[in-house]
Amino acid sequence: MELKRIVAKDLRSATERAVSLYGKDALVISHELVNGQTEIIVATDIQADGAELFEASAAPETPRTEATDFRELLTQNLEGAIRPDGPHADAPSSTQEDLGDRDRIRAREIVDLVRQEMASLRRELRVGQQGLGFVHAHSAASSSAARQLDRALENDHAPSGLRMLLSEELAQIDSIDQGLVRLADILRTTLNDTPALEGPLTGLHALFGPSGAGKTTMIARLALQASDAFGPERVTVISWADSKPGAWNHIQLACSRVGVECVRCQDPDLLHSLIEDLGTRATILIDTPGIEMIRNRQRLADLVPEAQLHLVLPADVASHQAERLLRSFPWQSLLLSKLDEAHHAWGIISALSHTPAVLYHQAGSGFSAAHAQDMSVSHLVKFAVDRLGANSLDIPVQTDPARMKSSVPGGATWAAASRPPAASI
Repeated sequence: MELKRIVAKDLRSATERAVSLYGKDALVISHELVNGQTEIIVATDIQADGAELFEASAAPETPRTEATDFRELLTQNLEGAIRPDGPHADAPSSTQEDLGDRDRIRAREIVDLVRQEMASLRRELRVGQQGLGFVHAHSAASSSAARQLDRALENDHAPSGLRMLLSEELAQIDSIDQGLVRLADILRTTLNDTPALEGPLTGLHALFGPSGAGKTTMIARLALQASDAFGPERVTVISWADSKPGAWNHIQLACSRVGVECVRCQDPDLLHSLIEDLGTRATILIDTPGIEMIRNRQRLADLVPEAQLHLVLPADVASHQAERLLRSFPWQSLLLSKLDEAHHAWGIISALSHTPAVLYHQAGSGFSAAHAQDMSVSHLVKFAVDRLGANSLDIPVQTDPARMKSSVPGGATWAAASRPPAASI
């Protein structure tokens, strides 16, 4: 497989050119604006006459047969880190076995994520190709503001299906700010308006999420809230069955900064006994491993059925990953992390439109009160549309200068115009 670069005036033209050059199976890896034009990176199969380029490699290769598939090859490459001469060679044999098991599991999960992402990209490409005629039909009758807003949605990585659904609703808007207000109203109506879950949490709670989702930081924030409400001596954090290198040190450091007790439970089956020994704590928070989420969730639910289970996802999570995890099990709440690092939130918005969930009332990256950000359906919609409003000003479109002057610089007017009443948040 090799990568090809295509530059065109917009994403539609670039996609059409990719299909004409490399066939309908060409996979679009990424796209972005470069000097006012759209650049896409396409993955294509390597031609047979280029095979000799790889014959000079001196590194030993795993024998490959026609039956060797993508999953096997990628797993073999990822598991190279756990060879006897790998980075953990000096560790004790028991530690090597634990790290090896974890690395093998993580390797398989990475393979699954890559396959899911590729399948999602192919589906998105098919939806985009199927919707070209629909978009063309509506673009001809749409106002210039509607076309500009659609381009902004495209550049902000909004899913093609969402753009198709919104195109008719936004076809005759008179200005960008009017379109942003209308868009926010549609999204708030579509998403589940269940009130966000309020803190501090009491009782027994376990947080799940993929590796790197920000579980530890979110647990520290929840522990700080509970500590302020009930006192630090009545709050305990448990690190449960996590063999990831550095995970225990990370949770220890976070708990020491908020001043609450932190204990480690390496044997998963001892969790129930440990919780009984902790006595009458006001809040017990369990930090879970970032691998084998489905298996660990079921195991923890069997060990402590009274625990309330929460899902932690980054705000810019891919829609297919968020929807898959939301549909896997019922969750007490969804906690969004890394809000200040997210460039857009269309993935989680798309997932919540298909699979409603109760949001936790705060989001962000840090665990102190200064880093906390309010979260609800209205806040999530405002977060997405504010950034869309700022991005729409960078899309060149022929329109009336007077109308453009009344548009919102940076989304400030939109935020004031569309801010919902306090009671609805």
